[in-house]
Amino acid sequence: MPAMPNRRLLFLALAALLTATAAKAHEFQLGTLKIGHPWARPTLPGQSAGGAYLSVTNHGSVPDRLLGGSSPGAARVEVHEMRMEGDVMRMREMPALELPTGSDKP
Repeated sequence: MPAMPNRRLLFLALAALLTATAAKAHEFQLGTLKIGHPWARPTLPGQSAGGAYLSVTNHGSVPDRLLGGSSPGAARVEVHEMRMEGDVMRMREMPALELPTGSDKP
C-alpha cells in the first residue's frame, strides 16, 4: 500500500495526545481522517502503563492505516485491539490498524 499523506499528521496528533497527563477534546480533522473524542487517563503512581483512546474515521477515497505512534512522555507506544471473548475483554498488540474508506475505528 502506498504511503498516505495523512499518516504523518496522524502520528503528530497521537503524539500530542499522549504527551498530556489527561487530554480531553471533541474532534479533529486531518485531511480526510476524522479523529474523534481523543482522551487519556492519568497514570496512577506505581503503574507502568497508561492508555489513550480515540476513534478514527476515514472519509477519503483510499484506505489508510495507523502504524503506531510516539510520545516524549512514554518509552513506548503500542496500538492495541480490544475484543470481547465470551465474558472476558482481551487486548492484543497490532502491527497496524487498517482504516478502510468510510470506516469508523475506535
